Amino acid sequence: MTQTYESPFTEEDDLAVVATQKIPNTFATLRDHFAGTSPPPNPVAHQFWVDQSNSLLMQRNAANTAWDIFARLGVPTSQQTLGPGVHGTVNATVNLFVGLSPAARTVTKIILVSNAASTSTSGNEVTFQLRNLTAAQNLFSGTVGTFTALGGVGGGADLVANTAYVLTPNQNANIAANAALELQITYVGAPTATLTRFTTYLVVE
Repeated sequence: MTQTYESPFTEEDDLAVVATQKIPNTFATLRDHFAGTSPPPNPVAHQFWVDQSNSLLMQRNAANTAWDIFARLGVPTSQQTLGPGVHGTVNATVNLFVGLSPAARTVTKIILVSNAASTSTSGNEVTFQLRNLTAAQNLFSGTVGTFTALGGVGGGADLVANTAYVLTPNQNANIAANAALELQITYVGAPTATLTRFTTYLVVE
């Protein structure tokens, strides 16, 4: 699908080309929100773009200098996404509030996205724990991080820039209405990980 928005047209444009190609392409581009695997050319402030590589709906910021994550695409109708929770830059141990469930739900996954990648080695990684603050329960049964994998949860791989990083609860996934959840991020050793434009999505059903 084209990502080219061709307007305004000029006097030099061939009318037949405008009528049969440029106008249809421009309307198609608007209908699918500039869908493509890379950003569209010549963006304007507040413009939407469907990032097909990562199944994300992006929006150009007001200064027209960067793309912000607006929503995650492809969530089944039985599921609901709480978020996005945009947290800015994460470069040290921190606890982030990630969701308040409006009703009793089952947490199916938490999705993390960063504009920057991480680089980890044994003893030097970023670890994650999803915690139900209301019930004082962990949703991950052990350590999971950018070097350490945990069966049924995930991990064991570094974050890749602008790519979804999915972790799945393996215990205490059923949460009550108004349960407050927090993502606890711990820097172990000295991983190379300044996570810019860090965003979280909590998926429940």
